[in-house]
Amino acid sequence: MAQDSLRLRRKFFGNETTEVAESLAVLGLVYAQTGKERQAERSVMEAVNIYRKSKRNEGPDIAQLLVRLARIEGDLGRYEQSESLAREALAIIQTKMRLGDHLRVLNALGVLARALRGEHKLAEAQAVVMEHLAMNRRMFPNGGRRIARLHANGGLRSERTRQIR
Repeated sequence: MAQDSLRLRRKFFGNETTEVAESLAVLGLVYAQTGKERQAERSVMEAVNIYRKSKRNEGPDIAQLLVRLARIEGDLGRYEQSESLAREALAIIQTKMRLGDHLRVLNALGVLARALRGEHKLAEAQAVVMEHLAMNRRMFPNGGRRIARLHANGGLRSERTRQIR
């Protein structure tokens, strides 16, 4: 279905439009959830490139795509790329932060911590996890399962584990 949507959007809007980028992002998510990381990477990377060409380089859409691409790169064991993409996404989110973007920050911090751990930058990863945990506690002062899971797993679980639960 995602492939059909992409095909139709390419036909009606052209190849370099944000509508096509949105379909590529959805297709990338489908690929990632079905364990097809390389195809997910290609789809999301193409979506990122379209956003960059269209001058929509500094908004929540590109930041979300960068986090998704960072997660995929981490899944592929490319932790340096994952770190770079997560940091770029965080910079965009924190500079252009709007009400409700706190969950995006949490997501990006989690991906960044995982990349740092993969690079064996454990002290820096721990600092990012602590920032993630502190922000989570501020957002959810009554605790909740999310904080307990984060603390129990060191904040560095893989996406596969999250999807299974």
